[in-house]
Amino acid sequence: MPTLRVGPDLAREWQLVRRAARKTGLRTVCRQDGGSRAPMDGFTACSQTRLPGHAPDSKSPIAGKPAPTHTEFGLRSARKTGYAPKSSQQLHKSKKNCMRDYFLRRLLLIPPTLIGITIIVFVITRLVPGGPIERAIMEAQLAGGSTRGAAVGQNMALSEAQLDRLREYYGFDKPVLQSYVEWVGKVATGDLGTSYRYNIPVWDVMASRFPVSLYYGIITLILTYAICIPLGILKAIKHRTAVDNISSILIFIGYAVPGYALGSLLLLYFSVRLEWFPMGGFVSLQFDDLSLWGKVKDLASHSALPLICYMMGSFALVTLLLKNHLMDNLASDYVRTAIAKGVSFRKSVTGHALRNSLIPIATTFGQNITLLVSGSFLIETIFDINGFGLLGLTSIVDRDYPVVMGVVFLASVLLLIGNILSDILVALVDPRIRFN
Repeated sequence: MPTLRVGPDLAREWQLVRRAARKTGLRTVCRQDGGSRAPMDGFTACSQTRLPGHAPDSKSPIAGKPAPTHTEFGLRSARKTGYAPKSSQQLHKSKKNCMRDYFLRRLLLIPPTLIGITIIVFVITRLVPGGPIERAIMEAQLAGGSTRGAAVGQNMALSEAQLDRLREYYGFDKPVLQSYVEWVGKVATGDLGTSYRYNIPVWDVMASRFPVSLYYGIITLILTYAICIPLGILKAIKHRTAVDNISSILIFIGYAVPGYALGSLLLLYFSVRLEWFPMGGFVSLQFDDLSLWGKVKDLASHSALPLICYMMGSFALVTLLLKNHLMDNLASDYVRTAIAKGVSFRKSVTGHALRNSLIPIATTFGQNITLLVSGSFLIETIFDINGFGLLGLTSIVDRDYPVVMGVVFLASVLLLIGNILSDILVALVDPRIRFN
């Protein structure tokens, strides 16, 4: 007989038909696309055949009536439920469309989220005391030798007209909302303003620091996952062995020591006492005069100690997170069933348990994208690295608000994009994710 592809919305109605079919001697068989028997919890191919030697029940409400064909049943069910049967190609296309629509919605949420973040930071920069005008007044008072308690406009180097010009220059002569709207308009054209401290565009200030932070961020990200994932697998397989115990001690010691404290200890021992590494900086002063191999060696010697400090925090987190989830999956029923069916232990780990264990790793991956620009201002301060972290700290201390807003804006964009990237990775790792 002809077959009909039905979906989960018709499962209940099919159950009623199968009960009636048993009374009339009809057998209903549902098969998946591959041909294996399966319950009607997904799209299946179903057919009915009359059992041999079984006559219809005369008391059945459908006795004496021809059994409905699958085509007739499908048309009636589709009209009732509004569900039209779909082929496998249509289902694949529908899934891709749902995924596309989901990520389009997530991308459309980025602008309002950025507006919410930036408006909070913008208002804070206008409300906190000690802004650029106050700093200019203090410098003028120190230069003019006036007393600390002198009133504004009296016995000081700045007159009221000069103060008005300062407010106009820094944008404090307008209401907060109007100033924010003007700032958003400039950002839309690619202008983040001019730095109060350096008197150059904010993009130029960040562009000089961006390669440094990008270098440390990418290498830290690659080394962290390249080392932590194999180490987490090894620790889960060798649980409660010498390898697991020794590595756990080292990981917990590294995780307990803050990165800036570890950096100070490394500098004192390896740079001051042993003189194996330079004291700080991104490269040496004679970097441009070195050969290609000399530049690589100089960059590696300057990067070794900061990279160790950068990796310590995320190193322990990723390793233990993967180990614990992998151990839970190795104790699951589906892994024991796979091994009982003859699948090797190595294939059970790499082909079944590892994929499910990577789900929490994929979830937290997007948050690490901010390491590309944020870094750690304490580590950069200790090693005298001119990166984004140190730039953000100095801009806050100097009340360089355009640079503060530029750093916050760029970090927020990367964080939001990283969250979307995490969703994509989770969807690729976990086939149970549905976007509809």
